[in-house]
Amino acid sequence: MASMSSASAVARERGPRRSEVAKAARRDEILAAARAVFAERGFRGTTIADIAERAGVALGTVYLYFDSKEEVFAALNDQLMALISEALAEAPEQRSLEEAVQLRVANVFRACDENRDLVRLAVLNIDPESPTRGKLRAADAERERPMVAGLRRLMDAGLVRAADPAVMIHLIRGLVSSAVYTAYVLRDGRDAARYRDECARMIAAYMAPQTEPDQAAGR
Repeated sequence: MASMSSASAVARERGPRRSEVAKAARRDEILAAARAVFAERGFRGTTIADIAERAGVALGTVYLYFDSKEEVFAALNDQLMALISEALAEAPEQRSLEEAVQLRVANVFRACDENRDLVRLAVLNIDPESPTRGKLRAADAERERPMVAGLRRLMDAGLVRAADPAVMIHLIRGLVSSAVYTAYVLRDGRDAARYRDECARMIAAYMAPQTEPDQAAGR
């Protein structure tokens, strides 16, 4: 009897789990369909109905997961940011500043090269006052917190020049974003290695600790 009760409890636990797995899989299918349609028709030329048709689901099913096309965009943007975060985490810490920067920038460029459609999508201009843009800003701020904390530790250790770590992160992200956009959107991958290498060189020079003559000149 106890065995039957235990089996029933396990079955009850598995039911919700299966449901959650199925929901996650359906959400991924919708995002994959949206990614394909956006790549073909562009953001403005795509509708929720187009996404539903490509995913093979009813229109209402898409709205169970996303309130709008902008919400779908935000989810795809999160996918790209997750890929970039993984690329940044691949570089081991026991390297010189220049080597670490070169490896991290190379990893980011590789991730963007493999996901050019997401890179193109990420440069879309959404209404800055929209709720979706607000969510993207909040997600960016959350992703930056550990980066800022890590940079501050490097500054305290004298491995990176003293500066406002949040401002430094913003400037570095801006430079990398501009280089990636130019390499893979404007130039369609042509000369990407040159943009990657120059971007890494500029970042390493910017982050390098100041020597005494440099500090004196800055006063």
